[in-house]
Amino acid sequence: MKIKKYFILTLAILLIFSMALSGCGTKQEETAVINRPTI
Repeated sequence: MKIKKYFILTLAILLIFSMALSGCGTKQEETAVINRPTI
C-alpha cells in the first residue's frame, strides 16, 4: 500500500513538472494518454 501511495505521488509530481515545463495542452494530453493504461 505504501509503494502504491508513493507511485501515485511521483506520478502527480511528474505531471505537474511536465505541465510547468511545457505549458502547452498537447504535452499534457500525451502524458494523460500514456498514464491512463498504467493505472
